[in-house]
Amino acid sequence: MSDVPGAVRQGVRAVVVAQVITQVFSLVVLAVLYRRIGPVPFGYMGMAVPLILLLRVFSSFGLNIAIIQRPDISRDELNALFWVQQVCGGLTFLLTAVCAPFLAAIYQVADLVPIVLALSGTTILVSLAAQHQALMERHLRIKQLTFLRLIAQLVGGMVAIVAAYADWGVWALVSQQYVEWLIILVSVWTFEPWRPRRPGPIGSLGELLVFGGYWTGSSLILAFGQYVDKFLLALWMAASPTGLAAVGMYTQAFQLMQKPVLLVTAPISGVMLPALARVVTDSVSYRSFLHSFYRMVAIVLFPCGVGLAIVAGDTMQVLGGQRWVSAGWILTLLAPAVIAQGFINLSGSVFAAAGRNDRLLRASLVMTCVMTVGYLIGISLGSHWGPSEVGPAIGLAMAYSCLLLGFVYPYTAYAWKSAGVELHGLIVHLRRPVLATCVMGLAVISLRAVLNWLPVCSASWRVGAMILLGAVIYSYIACKDLIWLRQQMLDKSHQAVEGSDPC
Repeated sequence: MSDVPGAVRQGVRAVVVAQVITQVFSLVVLAVLYRRIGPVPFGYMGMAVPLILLLRVFSSFGLNIAIIQRPDISRDELNALFWVQQVCGGLTFLLTAVCAPFLAAIYQVADLVPIVLALSGTTILVSLAAQHQALMERHLRIKQLTFLRLIAQLVGGMVAIVAAYADWGVWALVSQQYVEWLIILVSVWTFEPWRPRRPGPIGSLGELLVFGGYWTGSSLILAFGQYVDKFLLALWMAASPTGLAAVGMYTQAFQLMQKPVLLVTAPISGVMLPALARVVTDSVSYRSFLHSFYRMVAIVLFPCGVGLAIVAGDTMQVLGGQRWVSAGWILTLLAPAVIAQGFINLSGSVFAAAGRNDRLLRASLVMTCVMTVGYLIGISLGSHWGPSEVGPAIGLAMAYSCLLLGFVYPYTAYAWKSAGVELHGLIVHLRRPVLATCVMGLAVISLRAVLNWLPVCSASWRVGAMILLGAVIYSYIACKDLIWLRQQMLDKSHQAVEGSDPC
């Protein structure tokens, strides 16, 4: 157990670097694709991908999570788990393919059938790679796994750009999915030495299936809650060309909102579950890890959420040009959700590490039901009061942020209570980041008002100036927290931070 903190920090550092590279590169790729193929192909993907990802929950049945969480696991159990996952993956592939014509009929978009059929094949690749990725995470080989994923995303993005310039349209986006998963599959099988054999005695497979069943049920509900907004919006307006473009704008604004969340939570989530699972019997270390993980997320995502809301309009104009201007309003309304999304994303690992997937299932069910009703209200209000082209999308974006901000405290507190840790200790650490974020937001809004009066100031210059001012102000006020974060990343003692305030 003594080497867990060092391995965690090394893993977090590696994933942070990879995430920064990935997110910067993906923005470049998106800017090219936005301008080359326009919103409509993204509208097709916005209808197809939620179904693919929703059903993909069944492809591993949560058994990859069980491999990471379980303290001890035998070779026979690994063999049995692998073959069970392949059966689940094959059945999920067939189910997705069967759903293609029904999804097209529901949306009244016939062109959707071949796209869903093509994307359904990625489920097989995901299943084949799942157990090897889980074993690498179990052994805290995060740096190596991160590098492999980074290479896959970089190559996939370049293939998408080449295909877009070859006028493949939506098929450029489909090819990107296949290239990424093929590279991940080949890579993890190359670098993870475990190989499946004919399953022997199943041991405690039944217990693992129960764990995986709870995780799958919870993940299915959470995935439905995450994608139901796209389903409802597509049902509402995707049948017309204008509506299809609006769906593409909403889904891409949503993806851009998620970028800072993934940039921060992916490194944490990648090591959080295996780390917490290793110290679950040490209450002091467990509580310390939990506080550190959430504090890291808060320090970075609080200013990101507020800052993104302010620069969203200019950002969409810089990335996509005039065709994507309406997406700026959608991104502005979605951006506040960044503050809550990070905490909610981490809570699944807290439930799983504590072995309380039953509570995760209940919490997910309540949140999804309430949010679904809220989405319908938001779409209806947006259709009535908003602009005809993107009104429903604007109403949906507002509903998403309001609902997520309302759920973040009770959901996180319930997760921590399930792990036997009180949330109050974390709240104390969040006072300075909250204050710094508020001051930063007021300053950036003031600067934006000034820059809007300068006709010679382009959107790209406005974005750069606002980001620079916001970073300076936040860094000054939250200096102590940023130093603590840096020391955590560099694996140094944080006594200096806990002692005198260097700022």
